[in-house]
Amino acid sequence: MGASFLAWPRKPRCYEAFSILRVAIFQHKDMKAVHNEMETYRKSAVERAAAGLPPLPLTAAQTAELVNGLLAGMPSDSEQEGVELLTDQVPPGVDPAAAIKARFLASVATGEIQLASLSRRRATFRLGTMLGGFNVEPLIALLDDNEVGDVAVEALRKTILIFANFELLTRKAEAGSIRAGEVLKSWAAAEWFTSRPAVPQVVELGACQRFCVQGS
Repeated sequence: MGASFLAWPRKPRCYEAFSILRVAIFQHKDMKAVHNEMETYRKSAVERAAAGLPPLPLTAAQTAELVNGLLAGMPSDSEQEGVELLTDQVPPGVDPAAAIKARFLASVATGEIQLASLSRRRATFRLGTMLGGFNVEPLIALLDDNEVGDVAVEALRKTILIFANFELLTRKAEAGSIRAGEVLKSWAAAEWFTSRPAVPQVVELGACQRFCVQGS
C-alpha cells in the first residue's frame, strides 16, 4: 500500500488506451492533510449550496489524492465520507477522474482492496452506475465472479456505451459464460430501454411564461 494508486503496475487494457498514466502520480499524504482537503471541499460545497449551485465535481488530482488517502487508511467516519465523495462527486464518462474512480471501484469489487465502508457487491453496483467507458471492461471481468457476478449482469444490462468491449463480451459468451450470454440477450431485446418507465400520455405543466425577443 506504500505506492501511489496510479503507480500500480497492473492496468487493464482500457486504462492504457486512455493514457491514464499521463495524470500526475500522487504519493500518499498524511491523514491530517487528506482531512484538510476534504474539509476544504466540504466548505466549498456548503458555499455553493447557499448560492443554489451543486458541488463541483472532483478533479483527477483530487480523486487520486482521495483514493490514496483511502488506501493509506482513514478513521471509519472519514472513510465513509471519502467513499461517498468518490462515488457521488466524480462524474461518469471517460475523463481521467472517472478512470481513477473506475479502477478503484474495480479493485474493491474484486477484493484486491478491502474497505469496511464499501463491500464488494456495493462497489460492483457503484461501478455499474458510471454509464459506460472505463467501467465496462472490469464489469465484464466480474461476470465470472460467484459473489458479485449477478450484480455485474444487472449493471451491464443497463449499459450501452460499451465501445470496443462488445467483442470482449461476445468472446466470453462463446466460451460458455452463461452470464455473458444473458447480457447479450438483454441488449438484443433492448431491455435497457424497455425497462424504463413509460412516457406519460399527458404531461401537466405548471405556470409558464412566454418570452418574446424583439430584433431582426
